[in-house]
Amino acid sequence: MDNDKDLKIFLSHIMDLENACFTKNIPCATGFLDMQKQLHIHEIKNKFRTGFVLWGGFPEAERKILLFLPDYDIEKEDYLRVIRAAHGGGKTLSHRDYLGSVLNLGIKRDLVGDILVSENSADIIIKPEIEDFLYTNLSKAARQNLSLEALPITDIKEPETETKEIKFSVSSLRLDSVLASVFNLSRTKAAEAVSAQCAYVNDVLCLKPDKSISGGDKITLRRKGRVIISEIGGESRKGKTFVTAKVYK
Repeated sequence: MDNDKDLKIFLSHIMDLENACFTKNIPCATGFLDMQKQLHIHEIKNKFRTGFVLWGGFPEAERKILLFLPDYDIEKEDYLRVIRAAHGGGKTLSHRDYLGSVLNLGIKRDLVGDILVSENSADIIIKPEIEDFLYTNLSKAARQNLSLEALPITDIKEPETETKEIKFSVSSLRLDSVLASVFNLSRTKAAEAVSAQCAYVNDVLCLKPDKSISGGDKITLRRKGRVIISEIGGESRKGKTFVTAKVYK
């Protein structure tokens, strides 16, 4: 959120949707929420009189919709769709390439969820209301022609989660120091990334480079990856603290 006014407007909208679900007994859904907005949902969830689910299409999704549930059964899978965009090879396309091509069509960011990029294609998770428009108008990404399939969310190619255990030592358990060691950055670059709102600790945006990190913490650095601190303990002869972490590729 940019400021308190934006947060107030956002939370008011959420409560309006909750009230509509409660009074009319109908499902109500938001657009896709980033991790910070999801945190705000958890902060006010005790006010909800209905059931709800945060749903992004697969368990590890970062961007999720908030779906308020009526007192009859619905399928949450009906509230998301997938556009599979494939290209003919050549240059490898990035997440930024696919996202840019979608947003350049005038589509709002909150209508687009996670984009799962593989070697020659990407699964773009979207709200159903833009499926026809996107299928008709998305033809290129980074000047490469795309062929499209419109699919139910159940057909998504879930990413294979690969992890690597790493061990390192740090002079301080500050966030910037840990980020620098994990992602091979200078301490200055790591601190700049935190200040640029690129770092999350346990899914909460963190703006403090000196935040103390503990065992079990999940740290996400946008455009770099995420890591879980498995163990902290022991010191080197120079007084550095040993850290074991699991890096998600």
